Amino acid sequence: MLPLKRHHQLGIATLLSSCSLTPCYADVASNWHQWRGPEHNGVSRTANPPIEWSESKNVQWKTAIPGAGNSTPIVWGGKVFVLTAINTGIVDPGLPKPEDQPQRVFGIKRPNTTHSFFVLCLDRETGREIWRRRATDNIPHQGHHKDASFASSSPITDGERLYCWFGSTGLFCYDLDGKLLWQRDLGHVHVGADLGEGTSPALHDGKLVIVRDHARQSYIEMLDARTGDTLWKKDRDEDNTWATPAIVKHNGRTQVITPGSKKIRSYDLNSGNLIWECGGLTGNPIPCPVVKGDHVICMTGYKGHSVMSLPLSAEGDITDSDQIKWSRNRGTPYIPSPLLYDGLVWFNQSNQGLLTCLDAETGEPLIDRQRLGRVRNMYSSPVGAQGRVYVTARDGTTLALKNDKTFHVLATNRLDDSINSSPAMAGDQLFLRGDRFLYCLSAKAGSKKPTLNILKGDERSVIQKGGARPATKPMKGPNAKLLATIDAGPMPKDYPGGKGHQPWVDSWMKKFSEEQRHQLGTLWAEKMRTDPAMPNKGMSFVKILKYVRENGKKQSGDK
Repeated sequence: MLPLKRHHQLGIATLLSSCSLTPCYADVASNWHQWRGPEHNGVSRTANPPIEWSESKNVQWKTAIPGAGNSTPIVWGGKVFVLTAINTGIVDPGLPKPEDQPQRVFGIKRPNTTHSFFVLCLDRETGREIWRRRATDNIPHQGHHKDASFASSSPITDGERLYCWFGSTGLFCYDLDGKLLWQRDLGHVHVGADLGEGTSPALHDGKLVIVRDHARQSYIEMLDARTGDTLWKKDRDEDNTWATPAIVKHNGRTQVITPGSKKIRSYDLNSGNLIWECGGLTGNPIPCPVVKGDHVICMTGYKGHSVMSLPLSAEGDITDSDQIKWSRNRGTPYIPSPLLYDGLVWFNQSNQGLLTCLDAETGEPLIDRQRLGRVRNMYSSPVGAQGRVYVTARDGTTLALKNDKTFHVLATNRLDDSINSSPAMAGDQLFLRGDRFLYCLSAKAGSKKPTLNILKGDERSVIQKGGARPATKPMKGPNAKLLATIDAGPMPKDYPGGKGHQPWVDSWMKKFSEEQRHQLGTLWAEKMRTDPAMPNKGMSFVKILKYVRENGKKQSGDK
């Protein structure tokens, strides 16, 4: 899941206590070593990213990343690490073709082509490739949601080792120069509805935590981070979840806190024993917990809304008890994780542009489902630095807000890429990964033309918004020629773009007949299968919708 694709606002003492493997606080604080940052809550205390940017302002560099991935880049020292999965197009004739497979929810198909799973290391100042490692080649046993990827879990580092989790494809540990230290095949999971995997690993005191909740036997597993050996493993009574656990030391005991549809559970890091549990969340948990003092805040937003502040001092089952500090049942996120910044908890409703800010201590709403204008749909999680909150939409729009009890927009910024991944921040830089490019944004870049890097395996040319795409390797499929013609054609004249995208699509889908919906679904499924690295999925989908709307006849006047 997009997911998609997630640590406690750690005090200095806690971080120093784990220096046996993880680096000291100063090193953690100045980097972005995991997908939710130094404190696992979206905040950097040392970063000073720009407030404003565009394609022609404050872009230090942009690098075209081959393949597809929704994982967040991480930063350590002078290096940026990115995971990606590349569809080689090499077909296994023994597997059913996607078009011959049964219909699944969201039109999801299982691949019959080999994918290469890569770890990329880029120079932080230039965006150029330092090294790449092909972790493995594999035909994934399940598919994924159209907005997800086979590289949705974010890497994590302790400053010595880089841990890269590709879900059922495997777990790989490298040193920071790209030497493979160990790898583990933890077996396949079976995610309900083939929605895809996306939980990221968590790391603390030389131990690596993997949560695998799925449609069969779910479990949590603790590994020795140096060797990859299993230290303990516990079964879980849960269905699909994608929430990365929080790890926090409290009263001499380190807890691993894992949200679930049935129960939020806290495990002892060293033994795996259950410390406490609490029901009350809705289904499909994705947002990761954040810790405020002696409480942990957990939330979900699928088929209902729930947010609760729970005591770290709890023992046993505290469901519906007076030990729950506060709770609310409105405005919580489905995919994005919350931002906890100086006593304020920021989150959006579902995947929508409706922003809420709560007092983390009391749960009192300070800003309640504030509409964000151009920001209408988001998978990315908010981040915070220098008294600012950054909220990024899927269409490439980012709002810079003041971290305050009142709603105050400082700037509205836009990049010409679709963005599902969450930002990373370090120094004066902010990193945003789009469908096509990884952007490094910095005020020192000013209006200089940014450095553009095209990595091996992504020789696609840059296209302008709304323009025809240059010729690429021919697509293979029963509708290959038709899809190539559609792809090279113009966008609909009445297409509004930006915040008008989803309402426009929805309005036409309502007008379509069952036959038209089937035709659209068939063409889009083939497009996703044969061209997974398309630069802009939204644009491609709109062009196919345009074709179906016009029954394949060219409409004069479009430009």
